[in-house]
Amino acid sequence: MVPGEKLFEDRSSCPEPSDPAQALERLMELYGTTILRLAYTFLRDRQMAEDVAQEVFLRAFRSWPGFRGDSSPRTWLSRITINLCRDHLRRAGKTLLLEDLAPGGANEPHTPDTEELAVRSLERGAIIKAVESLPAGIREVVYLYYYFDFSTAEIARMLEVPEGTVRSRLARSRAHLRRLLGGEKG
Repeated sequence: MVPGEKLFEDRSSCPEPSDPAQALERLMELYGTTILRLAYTFLRDRQMAEDVAQEVFLRAFRSWPGFRGDSSPRTWLSRITINLCRDHLRRAGKTLLLEDLAPGGANEPHTPDTEELAVRSLERGAIIKAVESLPAGIREVVYLYYYFDFSTAEIARMLEVPEGTVRSRLARSRAHLRRLLGGEKG
């Protein structure tokens, strides 16, 4: 959860719909970095990600009076971001790529030696390659769940699919990744 997000956990604590400018300012303060990072993850281009993030908040500003609060603002903004990124990639004729799936190990208790770093890099590369080989719908769920730490319920709302579908895609992805990475005996 983003610091300060509790202010927006339910619709009653959000700024009034009659003041979309105040709501926009607060949403940008709380979620601007998250939305930019999410857009960059999909687009892999900083300028395009900045353009998409700007469009996300412009759409949020225009739609704020109609925001019912069926989901958290973070989920709502992320859904707008994902849809804009998909549209952008579709227009450009590109597909989604996953890189940097696992953030570095900043909380590790010891400093790894060169050999350990090389092994981790190879493992991370194998994981990224395996995740990238997943079908797009499954790959998207894996990324949102493991990298962006969205719950299955939030992902379901973002992608407009039942939560059971999200769980099923995660289960299929785990089985597929186990096979690809040699973790399943057969």
